Amino acid sequence: MNVWRLPSGYSQSEILAFTLLEKNKEQPFSLADTIIFLPTQRACRTMQDAFLRQSAGTPLLLPQLIAVNEIDSTLNVFSNRKNLLPAITASRRHILLTQMIQRFRPDWPTPLAMSMARELGRLIDEIHLQEIDTDKISQLAQTQELAQHWQITLNFLQPIFTLWPSLLQNEGCLDVAERRVLALKACASEWETSQPKNTIIAAGLQANFPALKNFLKSLLSLENGHVLLSGLPPLAEAQLWWNDIDESHPFYETKELINGLDITPQTIKDWPVTPAFSGDKKDDEKQNRRMLLQCAMLPSKRTDQWTSQAKATDPNLSFFECETEQEEAMTVALALRHTLQTENKTALFVTPNRLLARRVAEIMRRWNITINDSAGLPLAQTATAHFLYLLITLARSNNENFSIALLSVLKHPLFALHRSTAQCRTFARLLDATLLRDKSGKISLNTLITELNNYSGWTSTSKETITDLNVFIGDLCKKIFPLSDLLQQEKVDLNIFFPQFFNIAEDLCSNDLKAGHERLWQGDAGKCLAQWVSELLAALTNFPRVSSNDVLQVLRELMHTCTVRPRYNDHPRLTILGPIEARLQTADRIILGGLNEGIWPARLPADPWMSRPMREEAGLISSARMLSEQAHDFYMLCSGAEVILTRSQKSEGTPHVASRWWQRLNVVITPSTLPSEHNYLSLARAIDFPLSIDRCPSPSPTPPIAYRPKKLFVTDIEKLQTNPYAIYARYILRLKALNPLCPQIGPAERGLFIHTTLEHFIKQYPDQLPKNALDVFLKTAETALNNLGLNAYKNFWWPRIIRIAEWFIEEQTSRHALAKNIAVECAGRITLTPNFTLIGRMDRVDRLADGSLELIDYKTTSLPLVRDRESLIKGQLALEAAMVLHHGFYALASENVRVSKLSYWVLSSDAKASRTEPFSRKNSAEEWAARAIDHLLLLVKKYEDESTPYLCEPLGPVKYNDYQHLSRIKEWSILPFEENDDNEDLPGADT
Repeated sequence: MNVWRLPSGYSQSEILAFTLLEKNKEQPFSLADTIIFLPTQRACRTMQDAFLRQSAGTPLLLPQLIAVNEIDSTLNVFSNRKNLLPAITASRRHILLTQMIQRFRPDWPTPLAMSMARELGRLIDEIHLQEIDTDKISQLAQTQELAQHWQITLNFLQPIFTLWPSLLQNEGCLDVAERRVLALKACASEWETSQPKNTIIAAGLQANFPALKNFLKSLLSLENGHVLLSGLPPLAEAQLWWNDIDESHPFYETKELINGLDITPQTIKDWPVTPAFSGDKKDDEKQNRRMLLQCAMLPSKRTDQWTSQAKATDPNLSFFECETEQEEAMTVALALRHTLQTENKTALFVTPNRLLARRVAEIMRRWNITINDSAGLPLAQTATAHFLYLLITLARSNNENFSIALLSVLKHPLFALHRSTAQCRTFARLLDATLLRDKSGKISLNTLITELNNYSGWTSTSKETITDLNVFIGDLCKKIFPLSDLLQQEKVDLNIFFPQFFNIAEDLCSNDLKAGHERLWQGDAGKCLAQWVSELLAALTNFPRVSSNDVLQVLRELMHTCTVRPRYNDHPRLTILGPIEARLQTADRIILGGLNEGIWPARLPADPWMSRPMREEAGLISSARMLSEQAHDFYMLCSGAEVILTRSQKSEGTPHVASRWWQRLNVVITPSTLPSEHNYLSLARAIDFPLSIDRCPSPSPTPPIAYRPKKLFVTDIEKLQTNPYAIYARYILRLKALNPLCPQIGPAERGLFIHTTLEHFIKQYPDQLPKNALDVFLKTAETALNNLGLNAYKNFWWPRIIRIAEWFIEEQTSRHALAKNIAVECAGRITLTPNFTLIGRMDRVDRLADGSLELIDYKTTSLPLVRDRESLIKGQLALEAAMVLHHGFYALASENVRVSKLSYWVLSSDAKASRTEPFSRKNSAEEWAARAIDHLLLLVKKYEDESTPYLCEPLGPVKYNDYQHLSRIKEWSILPFEENDDNEDLPGADT
């Protein structure tokens, strides 16, 4: 039998191409009669490139290259290919499986049924590939003691397995996996009856399912059939551990294949490695690497050899253990970039972690180097798909999320509405800064035009722009209204909705230069989407109506059946691949990333239908066999001339365990010391670390006296001390923070509600509480909720309000004999200097029995610290007392007014936390009032000096700062690293 071993450490595709060209150099046209079976389409393209390089660009007829994982679509290798039914499309299959699941579980929502249909499809594919009788799976409930939920699952699967073949028969189709198995069997069957004269070669295949093993066995029965085993070491090297190979070993599948082919390792021949690929000084290095890898990968029964061997070194094998995935991505990117500094040198980055691959590709763009991740991206995650999601979200949005949904659509790169992109962005910014901020939470699609026509907040906007904006919004609404009407129905017919939806999406993409179909369906993602849409519209036949709430999730689920893969690599010397795609690939430098347990090797995906013991009992692929395939890929890739291994210790804060292969290699290899220019980890940590930091000065505006504020509110006095820059921005620059697009109800709104309730209740009952005081208080609170538009939060706030009401009524009852309320929420002002007026508003004023006044401030959040009160940084109560003494409140005008108490009433949802607390226990109220006025006069005098700047946070970080981004605080508040390396202690670290 013609079974050959392809050596590891060499370019197997180059060796194979060179050998075939040498064999057929006398008759070059005979090369076209050769058939080569390879694992993937990527391997086929690599083989094409290898022939091109080995022939020095000479035109030639290539062999027929067939990817085994897509052999069902390339059936021209045998004559009776017409006997096989076509493969069912992924979309149609997904929909049929969903309908079948809903038939047995009508209570499941459609998105859940679709998600489970995807998992069911994976299980069916495995059953086809492993050629398992579904009756064996159904009988597991009787042969094993299973938990009740697994028995329910098996009982659920039994009728599905019975029904599914008949559904496929009605469709006149086959499952893709079933068709692949039948194609391999048909090919093998034809070879048994009529042996072809072609040279047929199978290279780099891992026979991990029975049909492929039988296919290779039939191939070897041919006179010109050859099977090439990748990386299998010579018998002299393997005989010490060959009999002890376990399921996790790299060559377990190879051993199983050899046993299935009824051959022995002694009969396997070495594929000739010609002088063009051997004989150089690196042969010894490759031999040493192969021995090191074999030692590291020893079966568990042989690992005792590690203690008897000294650690070796390998200068061409590097380890980089990074702290985070981002640091790992930067390390890999630097290694790839450094490769380009050597002429014609190539690099290959292999990882199963697609997020890490995308990080690396994105980092490379900072140096204008574009590399595609050839593993692709799910269609559901592309920008084109997100545009479709946003349209459905906008059509279904209500008052609460409409503003964000609208702006998300308007700002998407594909949206144009027959206008230029610049004009659309102008309208989006105008709406964002005006209408959508001022009317946030009140606008919906139905009221948008009305609110726009009635809006009076246009300040510096021209009438022409407003007119154009009205036309723009009118055009948008005309496009979206049909979708909105369809989605307002309780149930949506997708056969009607999707065609109209895709037409509208295409129309919305039209700009002033290109039609919508030229923009929506272009690029890799657009073309993939176009093909998927055509399949989907044909597959939706008889699909039941779905809830309008589920349409978006249904679209996402449907798109998960499709992956966008770049048709061409953007870089001639750098490549990013997944482990399966990297089979038969090689490069001058190979980087293997994501070497953590659970990533590489990956765990067997969780199966919602069967547990791991059930899968093994049924004969499905086990985690150990899956590990063997991954170990073989790692072994082959790690045999390259120059190899770099990377891993991250953490991902999003979660610690990772190093891959078992990483740990094994570290047992037998001593990492070598790298020169500084090759220590990519150190470079990655230093690349964004400046050699020195020139501290930027903090903003110190000194506006002229004429522009400085002449009046401030009592609450502004705290800002004048803790953050004067906020006073400058608010009153001098006249800048005000925009209202949020989707306002979140929080402590401020709850405080307003409680203050309003107390105001109305006390005004109604200033002297004597009613008998049913609690009921009256709660009724007042309910009215306040309705008036403030906060009724939706009643269920959440009501238990707290009850506890506050109980404490308040008890406190109020005990005070009636001692004090009488005379004012609530009263406003006033005093003129301190000819150029400064203080304005204030008090929560409550009570007259005590001795005729003096008590000023009360309600607190629904935390109290100011005592030190802040007594330093008068937060001296609002003391300033209000001063205003009373200076007759600043009209409601308290009196010649003999006296203030004897300043109190806080803490109104907490925790009944035990509600209490009263004095402003200070050190001095009298009037002494604090006098000190507050003196303190304020000094402040006023200070800022009446034109040289006094309005500094940003001079006393340290403040809790709330609307102007933090305007003051660019993060640029100047960080100390140079040589002064302070602990970021937690830096000024502004908490802001």
